[in-house]
This record gives sequence, C-alpha cells and structure tokens, in this order.
Amino acid sequence: KVFLLIPLAYILPLFLQVRGIYFAEPLADITAAIFCILLFLANFKKILGKASMEK
Repeated sequence: KVFLLIPLAYILPLFLQVRGIYFAEPLADITAAIFCILLFLANFKKILGKASMEK
C-alpha cells in the first residue's frame, strides 16, 4: 500500500490540487484491495486444482 500511496500523494495534487492528497489514501486502499483479491483468486485456483488432483 505504501508503494502506491507515496507516488499518488505526489502525483494527484498536480491535477486535483489539495483534494488530490485526500484522494490518494482511498485510491491506494482500493487499488491494493483489488490487487490482493486478484492474487488471491489466482493462487486459490491453483491450490484447489492441486487438491482435486490428489484425490
């Protein structure tokens, strides 16, 4: 999340002035959550595939 928050905190104010700083935190949270969900789903499918092959 920090890897997203710091660049967003510097970039967004260039376009949105002071509001960009306030939008950086939720945007970093949402982006990190989506990324984590995608990684979880990809790995979960692999784990389920291995478990079903063992039976």
